[in-house]
Amino acid sequence: MKKLAFSLSILAASLSAQAELTELADFDLTNVTGQAGVDIELDLAIDIGSIAYQDTSDGLDGDGGSLFISGIHIGGGAGRTSLLGFPVSNNTANIDRFKFVIDVVSDGDLVISGIPTNTISPVDFLVTADEVYLTNASGQKGAILVDQFSVYGGVMALEMQLDSQTNVIGFSTSIGIDDMDMDLSSMLGLSIENAVVAGGSYFEKIANNRTPDINDRTAEIYFEMEARGDGMKIDFTKGLAGENVLDIDMPIVNVGGSLIGAIAIDNLDFGGVTLNVAGH
Repeated sequence: MKKLAFSLSILAASLSAQAELTELADFDLTNVTGQAGVDIELDLAIDIGSIAYQDTSDGLDGDGGSLFISGIHIGGGAGRTSLLGFPVSNNTANIDRFKFVIDVVSDGDLVISGIPTNTISPVDFLVTADEVYLTNASGQKGAILVDQFSVYGGVMALEMQLDSQTNVIGFSTSIGIDDMDMDLSSMLGLSIENAVVAGGSYFEKIANNRTPDINDRTAEIYFEMEARGDGMKIDFTKGLAGENVLDIDMPIVNVGGSLIGAIAIDNLDFGGVTLNVAGH
């Protein structure tokens, strides 16, 4: 009798749960999905021993040599006291306080938007590499193209949109570089320190004795990518007015170990650039 009562209680609970599930299934879940999407909050630091590209030997034009990038680090600017011209005190060793919002909209397009969790403040990043060098087919190290590389800056926004009808991927970002150091001593006897990469209004503000703000210190970049024949097309020509324009300030330029002065590049506009990338 006890076993029968126990079985009946399990059956009753199961029927109750099924009734609840049926009620949820009857709800218009399409509306829920369309409104929700997926949020992913980023918190990362990455170290990579090396990345290698090998020109494989195929009996034609490949010789089996390689290009190496070694000692790669991607993270945050811990210990830095300013970001895009403003004081900061909360930089960590990770890229954090950045959120990706993923949606598939009504026409089937995929939209991925990246924004700071505090939408007012940019997100800091630091990317460094030890060396960029070549090796021959036997793996012997050859020319050193870059002795050392470091980039510190901030991102205000990222967005990627995949058009489901054309398979064109549009990519846009608002990004600024506070401090770029590049050592090309082995190859060219050249080194650049403390370079700034900003938007096209950066030098104009300085020329008018005004302090560049966050909009001046970030460049708006937009390009599209799509398959083209046997390769890929990268197209910067679809940007709006003011996009794909940079001001570059290189206050310390050394050649042969001696300071030669500063170099400033005003309104570098690459909005007319198209790249077609294919194998051979």
